[in-house]
Amino acid sequence: MTTSPNGSAGWPFRSPVYSSPVAETEYGLAKRAVELGWVTQEQFEAVLLATDTKGLLTGLPLTEEQRSQLRSGRPVPAEVAEAMRDPRRAVGRYWRLDPLGSGGMGSVFRGWDSDLGRWVALKFLRGLPDERACAYLRHEAQVAAALDHPNIAKIYEVGTHEGAPFIAMQLIEGVTLGAAPLDLDRKMDAVRAVAEAVEFAHSRDVIHRDLKPSNVMVDRR
Repeated sequence: MTTSPNGSAGWPFRSPVYSSPVAETEYGLAKRAVELGWVTQEQFEAVLLATDTKGLLTGLPLTEEQRSQLRSGRPVPAEVAEAMRDPRRAVGRYWRLDPLGSGGMGSVFRGWDSDLGRWVALKFLRGLPDERACAYLRHEAQVAAALDHPNIAKIYEVGTHEGAPFIAMQLIEGVTLGAAPLDLDRKMDAVRAVAEAVEFAHSRDVIHRDLKPSNVMVDRR
């Protein structure tokens, strides 16, 4: 470990002499990797001593996803940084975090879109999907993606993870209508908003088929 002038452990007291803006940027990003817990300070210092500063980020034991996140300059929430330490949580360009709920066909998790830096909901099939179930999920996503309405959750992508399809969709921060502590006036407002969404879907020949309070989200507004 390198010590600071007051004797405490910390970053190298003598910073490298930057030969270019690229080298300075690499040094700053490498320090950020330590702050996020992706590499240890010992690993940082070892690579700093053995590598030209311009290649510092490449020399650290980081995944390509972590390097991409650092170079993008987008802030990474602490819980996402923790998830990125486990490759099993990667789902395409997304990172799977905590479960949000489950239903008859699948489970939904909170996720992070590493390309666009936003929260999403990730829906997966329950158990081992057969061809019919996969086709159903893809069809559901395609139908929902065609419905552009403020009261209908947006579909971002249909992908495949470990041989099974998943849907990345808009994450609604809130609770279900069934669990929301609403007074009568707000309940009427919620029912009105649902009716507007259903009317819009019907005008495009789409029927929900499983409309119930547990499938309606009430956001913070």
